[in-house]
Amino acid sequence: MALLGLLQGRYDADVFLTLGRHDEFTLYSAVALSNGDVYGEDALWKLAIAAEGWGRISTVERLAETSSPEIKDWLLRDGFKNSVMYEYLACICARAGKLHLALEREDDDPELFNSAVELIDTLISGEGGPAEGLPDYEHGCAAIQRLLSKGDSEFSSASHFWFLWKLKERVAEHLSGERVLEQDWTDQDAETIAEKIEVLLSKGAWKDVILDALENGDSQSFWDASRSCEKLGIDPWQYFLDRTKAGEDYWWDLMRTSDASRIDEVLALAAQKIPLDEIATGPGNDLGPGIEYAAHSALDFILQDLGNFPGKGWDFVKAGLRSPVIRNRNMAIRALSEWGRDNWPDEANERVKEAISDEPDADVQKRLENVLAGQELD
Repeated sequence: MALLGLLQGRYDADVFLTLGRHDEFTLYSAVALSNGDVYGEDALWKLAIAAEGWGRISTVERLAETSSPEIKDWLLRDGFKNSVMYEYLACICARAGKLHLALEREDDDPELFNSAVELIDTLISGEGGPAEGLPDYEHGCAAIQRLLSKGDSEFSSASHFWFLWKLKERVAEHLSGERVLEQDWTDQDAETIAEKIEVLLSKGAWKDVILDALENGDSQSFWDASRSCEKLGIDPWQYFLDRTKAGEDYWWDLMRTSDASRIDEVLALAAQKIPLDEIATGPGNDLGPGIEYAAHSALDFILQDLGNFPGKGWDFVKAGLRSPVIRNRNMAIRALSEWGRDNWPDEANERVKEAISDEPDADVQKRLENVLAGQELD
């Protein structure tokens, strides 16, 4: 591929587009397609469309100077979406696609509107991360002003509500001086935006929108709605339980409660859903990434809050002590420590001694010894 990329007299776009579909080769294909004027932007664009992960990121970065209206439009609608982090491309695509100018158009374009919401939302989330955020986008204020001017009826979904709240809080931080937005921002513009957001959030239908998304929405709508519940005084716990019963995984959210009766419900459901026997195969040095460790990750979410409920969920702690994933074992140890020895079940003493003798990791073994001795953990 490197050699072919140097041969300017040949046209091997099909080779690069085929091999570039594999994420390990996309960067090399993008570099080859970017060499000289033989291939042009359209070939690079085709490669970007086909890529998903780091390949899309590296390819879109090479389209940042495009002058093609079609490519600019694609960057705003889809180009920033990737399987790694949208934050890596959000600012690049907003800048290259001239988001602030695209939003000036008067035509009704719900797809562009929703993509603009997602782009700006991502820019807010991405501040301080590995890529550029809202303070880095030169036309952030102008883009937000034009987005908010689209009208009340355009803001109608759970994701829109959550976006408006995030934007409200970010603008408030700017106005207070806590985190100042520069570029094209002025305090007067920020105040105008804050007032417009308040008007949009005061719509009386938002609670019905959120409840409908909790009950009937797809995964993304449900997620956005669940994050919005606190703003509207809605308790989402039962919805998390229903979704988890139906096959989704919201163990982290379910364990975020101080209600012991709710924890009993969660543990009863987890006993049905999480294959503890398949997890408790013996200690190892596994780190536990990837879909093949989905059950171990679910156990993590159960174990991390069990320390708040002494004596509850011993079967999960026992499985954690026998898990090949180090993180599971450490969380099980932490739960036992937070319970206190007086709340251990009868067999816990023996199980911890067995775990000490079988433990392959010296640090974990030391923590097991400490918890057995009733000492505080590091």
